[in-house]
Amino acid sequence: MAKVGQVRMSRAPTKAEVSAAIGMDWQSVSFRHSKALLADTIDADAKTVNRAITGETLPELHKALASLLVDPTALQRTFALYGGRFVPDNANAANDMATISDLSGLVTAFVKVLEDGVRDHRETVALAGLIAPLMVQLSAIMDESRRIEGVAV
Repeated sequence: MAKVGQVRMSRAPTKAEVSAAIGMDWQSVSFRHSKALLADTIDADAKTVNRAITGETLPELHKALASLLVDPTALQRTFALYGGRFVPDNANAANDMATISDLSGLVTAFVKVLEDGVRDHRETVALAGLIAPLMVQLSAIMDESRRIEGVAV
């Protein structure tokens, strides 16, 4: 990872690190959407998705990038290895009622996690799975606001 003030990273992530990140990313997408939808969208079979998740193989670049069509957070761990994230250019504000519903679901899950007064590592990962798609939805609203205000293109 690049340090604060550093222009570039000191080293590129290894193939093993990228493979592990894609595996975790695609596992999350599979849980949220389905392995079948992911496989169909990237024009592959479920075996290809399974092999990437287990780290047996590393998908080709065009297959990995196609997973962003299922979910804009589909490669968040992978892009984080390079110090970045994916933000769609054509992000439209999500259906507001769906966003409110998702926010409500997040708050409910957060309250349940804190009922015992402790948030453990499994609960943190589960919450992150709910937060990631919301970040995209909320970013779309922020982008729309900037366009309205003339700050963004």
